[in-house]
Amino acid sequence: MPDLKPVSNHTRTQRYYLAASQTIDVGDPVLLNSAGYVELATAASASLLGICAEKITSSTLGQAVVVFDDPDLEFEILADDVAEAIQTAVNETHDLIVTSGVFLADLGATATNVIKVLAVNTNFDPLLDGETIYGSSLAGNFVPPWNDKKKIRCKFALHQKAN
Repeated sequence: MPDLKPVSNHTRTQRYYLAASQTIDVGDPVLLNSAGYVELATAASASLLGICAEKITSSTLGQAVVVFDDPDLEFEILADDVAEAIQTAVNETHDLIVTSGVFLADLGATATNVIKVLAVNTNFDPLLDGETIYGSSLAGNFVPPWNDKKKIRCKFALHQKAN
């Protein structure tokens, strides 16, 4: 699963131009730097442009990149701590954290508040049939990947193109 996975109908993409020497994976959050070029976001980023839609390796200045940049884009991301992925986090704003090159939602931090929690995975129902599948509901004790307890649905609280 990409670090941030778009899941809403607001999946507009636009082409932007990269800063030099950027290595960005599909699903990584990105921002516009002060010169107007796209860079990989960090945990300290104060606002974000969107989610990278393509893999970039060692970019050259001005190289084109496609970004999911809709301010209303909803995405799934994993929380860094399953104990923090609880219902009381819904509607709160929190930070991103980068662990071993993977972006996660840091539901225990509020220094930058760049993401807003919309839902915590309480057995998301991908078939929309009112049934959930967890644990022994399937043969063995299989937990499908969409049912990860650390998965949350978010949107950008501080988006560079929102205003």
